[in-house]
Amino acid sequence: MTATAISDTKEPFITITPRDTEMTKTETTGEPLLFGREPDLTFLLQRSETRGITVLAARPKMGKTRTLLEMIRRLRAQKHSLVGYHESKGAESSHLLYAVSDLYTQWLGDSSFREQALSQWDRHKKSLIPKVGQAVGGLFEALNPIQKWLPDQLAGLVRSSFEGLAAAQADLQKGGLSLPALDYEQARDLTQLVAKVSGKSVVLVLDAWEKSQTLRVEHHTLEAFVNHAEDWPESHLFLSIRQPEVGHDEKEDKAFQRARDLAKGSAEVVIHRLPEMCLDEEESRRMMRSLRASIPALKGLADESIFPLIAGFPGVLSHWLSPSNRRAMQGYADLEKQATDAQDYRYREFETLFPHLSGSERGFCARLAFLPRLDEIAWQSLQNLILGTESESLIDDLIGRGLLDPDGHAPGYGHDTRHAAAARWFMQNQRALMKREGKKLIWSLAKRIDGVSEPYFPAIRALAYCSVYAIALQLDRTTRVLADCGLSLFGDHRQNIRSGFASDCRAAVMQDSATAPLIAKALYNCGATKRRLNDTIGAIADYDTLIALPGAPTEEIAKALNNRGVISSLDDAISDYDAVIALPGAPPEEIAKALNNRGVSKGALGDAAGGLVDLEKALELFTILGLAEDRERAERAIAHFKNKAD
Repeated sequence: MTATAISDTKEPFITITPRDTEMTKTETTGEPLLFGREPDLTFLLQRSETRGITVLAARPKMGKTRTLLEMIRRLRAQKHSLVGYHESKGAESSHLLYAVSDLYTQWLGDSSFREQALSQWDRHKKSLIPKVGQAVGGLFEALNPIQKWLPDQLAGLVRSSFEGLAAAQADLQKGGLSLPALDYEQARDLTQLVAKVSGKSVVLVLDAWEKSQTLRVEHHTLEAFVNHAEDWPESHLFLSIRQPEVGHDEKEDKAFQRARDLAKGSAEVVIHRLPEMCLDEEESRRMMRSLRASIPALKGLADESIFPLIAGFPGVLSHWLSPSNRRAMQGYADLEKQATDAQDYRYREFETLFPHLSGSERGFCARLAFLPRLDEIAWQSLQNLILGTESESLIDDLIGRGLLDPDGHAPGYGHDTRHAAAARWFMQNQRALMKREGKKLIWSLAKRIDGVSEPYFPAIRALAYCSVYAIALQLDRTTRVLADCGLSLFGDHRQNIRSGFASDCRAAVMQDSATAPLIAKALYNCGATKRRLNDTIGAIADYDTLIALPGAPTEEIAKALNNRGVISSLDDAISDYDAVIALPGAPPEEIAKALNNRGVSKGALGDAAGGLVDLEKALELFTILGLAEDRERAERAIAHFKNKAD
């Protein structure tokens, strides 16, 4: 049994032909490049079983087309429905007509379906010929049941049969061409014809609908479709739309506006916004296996370091897997660069929005970007610091312009990746403003922190977050050390052992004494870190700096004196313990530790009687304070010295 001193060291669209609905696959494994979309596919497949319209809306590179193609692949495999698909390139005479043309191509391209269709047509063609039947009738008559049509021949025959429905007509008034769209009755009759002859439900997919040349006419057709669903066979329409980025004085994209109008007018129209990828553990492994097979730069990198770069955004995968990038990337830095480019492209509205802000608005937005995403509690704590002299109406205005997230409990840019993109914009385009606002923020946060307890957590977290930007912006050393102190209080002690940390801390306090509570706690952590690393000389130097620090809290001084005493020579140790016991306002638990430690030191120097007196006093205080572990340690020390005396 021995007596011991007590110390405290405590995150491209696929171009396909109408008959090619297989997703692009990795070149090595052959696995589809679609991940994290099972919840969305389940929803879309359920919707396909009902009459109505589903609008799939998302920003670019979120995987709208790939998701629709996988839905189509599954529908065609089930053979419960006939599916027509077309992705608009912006030059077609009618987006809807091309989708219906693909519907007929897919239907008649299946030999069993074609034979059935021709048989039904021969028996019922008199009753089946509607207004559009002249064109379709020619198509059926041209098909020889015995002849084996090649896919290209069949698709060409369908298109030529439909040419009369979308023939270009001279527009003498405008001096150009008028490209008539497929009107409501034509679309209905063509769809009815397929359903009657095949006996199957119909699904039409209009991909990239915002590019359609005939948007207005198709909107009226879709509106009539939901208003008169009983006139149609069992059919469902899917539209994919690029969800618009809001720009300065820019109205919502027309297609998205029309889709919203359809949804407001009918419960049968649903807008489904495609979220970030939803990956379970098994699919995460499958995704990484596919990526590793195609991207040499991933070799040797842990999955845990890759997932934060992807951040649920399929566009990162597209960037990495592009032919020019896949082989050129050499390691993590290249992967990170391409991921950052993808995220910035995703949020390119900042290029339009930020430059048009007023000076006060831009300053507020820069401060918001410099800080982490805030929750409601953090906003309440830091609101005055972030807003400054501005009123909260500024926030309402920025939300109204689409810059800030309208659904958050505190002002912010939304998803972490969007927040990071906003910060990068300021770093790249408003560096001087970011440095100025960042420096003011760091000093203001540092002066707010007076302890490591719940009321100070928002400021501590914010200050720690600022450390990365403080380094990137090359702020002065005294400002950077304040952010480092935030990291220290947040539990990251790596910066505590860097050269010059203690001297920078002292310089910060000399510049503004209000930072002393934060600095003292960080210096204490610095000494404790070095002690754990067996750097006794460095630890004593840090404790020395803290003890001499102007304005340092009494508690931190007492803790530093106790810890310095534990690692000093016995004579110096007793002086430190004496200082704690005599320190006005020293916490009772630190006085108790000092009495215990002084008693142990006295005993080691041969003054067993004096040591026992201190230990008995320490034992009494530990009992009163309810410090059971320290009380047991004191009891063992007392027993040790009594045994020696016997």
